[in-house]
Amino acid sequence: RREKRKMLRLEVVVLCLLLGALTHSQTTECTSDFINAFCFVSPEKRNCPINVYFTIDTSETIALQEPPPGSLAKSIWSFTELFASRLEDAEFRDSVNLDWNIGGLHFSQEQKIITGIVRNAFKSYTNNTYLGKGTYIDCALTNMTKEMLDSSAHFRNNHEALRFAVVITDGHVTGSPCGTIKEAAERAREANIRIFAVAASNKVVETGLEEIANSPSTVYRSNFMAVDLSKGKPDIQIETIDRIIKTMCHNVSCLETEGPPGPKGHRGQKGAKGDSGDPGQKGERGRPGDPGIEGPIGQPGVKGEMGPEGQRGLPGESGNKGAKGDNGLPGPRGPPGATGEPGRNGTRGDPGEAGPRGEPGQPGPKGDHGRPGFSYPGPRGPSGERGEKGNRGARGSRGDCGQKGDPGNKGGSGEPGEPGPPGEPGRRGDPGEGGRDGDPGPEGDPGLTECDVMNYIRETCGCCDCEKRCGAVDIVFVIDSSESVGLTNFTLEKNFVINTINRLGSLAKDPQSETGTRVGVVQYSHSGTFQAIKLDDPKIDSLSSFKDAVKRLEWIAGGTWTPSALKYAYDNLIRDSRRAKANVTVVVITDGRFDPRDDDSLLTYLCSDPSVDVSAIGIGDMFDQIEENESLKSIACQRDKRVMGMRRFADLVAEEFIDKIEHVLCPDPVVICPDLPCKSGPAVASCVQRPVDIVFLLDGSERMGLENHRRAKEFIEKVADQLTLASGPTDERNARLALVQYGSPTEQRVEFKLTHNKTEIIDSLARVTYMDSSSALGSAIIHAVNNVVKGNRLSRRNAEVAFVFITDGITASDQLDEGISAMRRAEGVPTVIAMGTDTNEEVLRKVSLGDTSAIFRGSDYTVLNTGPFFNRFIRWIC
Repeated sequence: RREKRKMLRLEVVVLCLLLGALTHSQTTECTSDFINAFCFVSPEKRNCPINVYFTIDTSETIALQEPPPGSLAKSIWSFTELFASRLEDAEFRDSVNLDWNIGGLHFSQEQKIITGIVRNAFKSYTNNTYLGKGTYIDCALTNMTKEMLDSSAHFRNNHEALRFAVVITDGHVTGSPCGTIKEAAERAREANIRIFAVAASNKVVETGLEEIANSPSTVYRSNFMAVDLSKGKPDIQIETIDRIIKTMCHNVSCLETEGPPGPKGHRGQKGAKGDSGDPGQKGERGRPGDPGIEGPIGQPGVKGEMGPEGQRGLPGESGNKGAKGDNGLPGPRGPPGATGEPGRNGTRGDPGEAGPRGEPGQPGPKGDHGRPGFSYPGPRGPSGERGEKGNRGARGSRGDCGQKGDPGNKGGSGEPGEPGPPGEPGRRGDPGEGGRDGDPGPEGDPGLTECDVMNYIRETCGCCDCEKRCGAVDIVFVIDSSESVGLTNFTLEKNFVINTINRLGSLAKDPQSETGTRVGVVQYSHSGTFQAIKLDDPKIDSLSSFKDAVKRLEWIAGGTWTPSALKYAYDNLIRDSRRAKANVTVVVITDGRFDPRDDDSLLTYLCSDPSVDVSAIGIGDMFDQIEENESLKSIACQRDKRVMGMRRFADLVAEEFIDKIEHVLCPDPVVICPDLPCKSGPAVASCVQRPVDIVFLLDGSERMGLENHRRAKEFIEKVADQLTLASGPTDERNARLALVQYGSPTEQRVEFKLTHNKTEIIDSLARVTYMDSSSALGSAIIHAVNNVVKGNRLSRRNAEVAFVFITDGITASDQLDEGISAMRRAEGVPTVIAMGTDTNEEVLRKVSLGDTSAIFRGSDYTVLNTGPFFNRFIRWIC
């Protein structure tokens, strides 16, 4: 078609010139009119299909992020509908038709297809529901990739359509059954899918979003947000929609083709030569050629063929030149001279002289500047090599000392031992009666007193400790196992249950017994996922079996159906299995709002039985709001004293809170102690079941003082004397000790390295001198890690490293954060001994890694070696 138009244009030009020659008239008007009317060749517009796929997170962390539940999910649906409505088919740069095809899915643990990829039909499929439960982003990306590859929208020339995905999520993940986010996103990129990562709201896990988005993140992440919640009400971010659509248009690769050249200018007809005629008239100035068609972004137009005096074409966008325009037509040569006509089929007459050449036409006006270009990223480079394995995470906080196990079976007779060394001489006996004719006999061996025997028994098996008895008590814990709790916090919930029961003494060995304590647990998430340890389970006949059952509970990571969980707990654990004479106490732990699809009338289900005592523990900032606190009151049967709130799950296992809940569960305990002939302090654990490397860091600054420094050394010596030390460097059990005294940043002394030798410990302590210096705790921690832990621990890789800080926390801040990071990398477990009231609480919290229960306090250093303080410290360390 283009070639036919060119031929038509040529024929029209020739016709105009012939008419001009016959009439000796000007042909400018004719040429211009005919060319404009018949000869302009317009480029053929191309269709460019673009597939956009929305992948929307509607898990529980989205649904319950903003009250009322589901409101944020509803706002995200509105954002998506508005986005889809702006993707309208349109011409782009007068040369391309953009055809938008839209599809999508929403997901949590499962994926639900909203619609396949169709033309502008997305918004009719959207709804305001959410799935709840956990978040499997990797599976959502995998399903999205499959749906986009299966779509049938293609170019007319059989090239695939452009593919863009818009993933809206908070980045929170509860599982990766389809690989990892990074692997799933990489598979999508390999399929030429460009992924935009959009934060659902202000509360996001940025790491997850960056793994989803294409590179560079400044283009495909770029702080995109669907709904802003910072202003007190949901604000749909239209700016995000406009920026993403603009970026999509600048990435339209179907525009990256060569622009067609402008039409070629034709040379004017040469006038016939006459015999020695007069000079021809001056030729008319040529008409400038038509401008070239504007080239696409980033690609220069093909240069038109040079005519004599063409007009320069318009430059293309992005600073690239547009196609050069055709040269204009030359003016016709003047009429021939009056002398003779050229002969036909005869001898040719003498040629006349050529007329003077016409003056060149004026250059056409300069074209307008093209629109400024856009910089957009090139194709993603190949995946790099897998990085080195990261450092091992920090060791978790220490659990409380477990209950003493049941006595083991009596062992068989051992091999006869080597004879022991002779004992110390005993007390001289009373003189006997005088013998007859004989010498006095030898002195007898010293005997063991009854107290010696009892002390030996107590130290060996601990079977003579006092026991706390709470009467007949049935306790049921109802703990939240939803997605928003998270795995770490769910583990803290289980530790809370175990630590609380540790305080209540031994369990009833027979579940049907009318006395003693029985314990049950219900963990809940969404409907139908409740799991329970029942009160009358015959397998739960000891504290150890109960703790094993709790540890086996696995995080469900689904929705939050608290009302239904309360009904389940009563119907399955209390109603049919409670004991007639037992007090029933229920402790409910939840982190947030329950799913609105649950029946809120069930919140008071436990209150229908007046003999059941209910306590509600709400964890998180949302319980500061009136409506959420009212929900807790409903669970606790409107008893304000049974409603407890806290900001962090770590506060659940704090010593102070365990004391409080212990009083709720067992308000009037009866302590039964065996009637022993010899009384002594309470028996404590001696670290015989696991290896513990204890590194003391003793503050040698002037604030400590010489007398307090001496008491601290006595405390360390007493610890070494109390603990069961390892038998050798490779002993995989028992304890070893080390001491580092520190002062200024350049004064750190390793008084003795990790050792099991008690004599070495005592001798080294005797040689320790008081520094009387300044305090640089950060430098001391780094020094201890590099010179004690790393260089002296290889033979006991499984040993727990316990850092014991004897300090008031008043120290230089230099390198403190670096020191704490070094302790984390060494998997150190901190304990802080802070005496007096003049302390730096911020430093103490930092050094204890935020665990307030790891900070041991006293009025002054005289408390260090008292029985209650010392015994509590030993139990904590072990």
